[in-house]
Amino acid sequence: MCSNFPEIPPSPLPEESHIKEPGLIESLKLLFANFRFICLLISYLLVVGYFNIMSTIINSLLDLYTIKSSQSSIIYTVGNIVGMISSLIISRILDITKKFKLIMIILSVSGAVFQAVFTFLLELIEKKDLNAYAIGLVMYSLTNISIISFYTIGMEYACEITYPVGESISDSIMASTPQIVSIGLTFLCDYYITNDYNDKKWISNVILLILLVLSILFVCLLDEKLDRQEIENIGRLKEKKENEELDNKGSTDVVNVKNDEIKNKN
Repeated sequence: MCSNFPEIPPSPLPEESHIKEPGLIESLKLLFANFRFICLLISYLLVVGYFNIMSTIINSLLDLYTIKSSQSSIIYTVGNIVGMISSLIISRILDITKKFKLIMIILSVSGAVFQAVFTFLLELIEKKDLNAYAIGLVMYSLTNISIISFYTIGMEYACEITYPVGESISDSIMASTPQIVSIGLTFLCDYYITNDYNDKKWISNVILLILLVLSILFVCLLDEKLDRQEIENIGRLKEKKENEELDNKGSTDVVNVKNDEIKNKN
């Protein structure tokens, strides 16, 4: 006779650890009531805002330091390639360690330091007759190691701390907010580059440096608690316990059957 139920019950991982994804309005309420998400969002918009602004003004900015447009294009391309490769390596390190906060602090601090050194060396080009092209190539690449890696890790961390809000909602907010900030600050930096402020070339670079310094403050307010990871671990533990109980039950049944056979023979 066939049973309507399977011999082995469903795994507790999908059955008990699954939490229904809230709707759009409820998701927005959860996100903006989440202090960690707000801190991450602010730090993210500052770092990604830096990247967007620098990507827009880099040719005009480096032109002030006698770096040709063709050289600026090479600097931009190489910097992005180096940044993407480094983000893959750092993401792998993150998969092993799960130390989101520590890695993000290291990236934000190193990004600010590299930008500060970049600003300082550019100002020394004319005074010390330095190689502007080499400085731009090396320092922009080093800065992008931090900035692009922060970009990718920030998205992943958002998914971890906003559970059970859907990734599409949190990612959309994370991706769109920096664009709004970038627009205004891009115009501001471009104003100082293209107008009569060439005697103060450092102004735009300092504005970009301030963004990265501020991002450090908000990254330090984050923590290592990973909501999604904890839910998955609870589900795995329940599943393991359930499997052990089923194994023990199966062993007991086998022993009982053998005992019954012995009794029947006797």
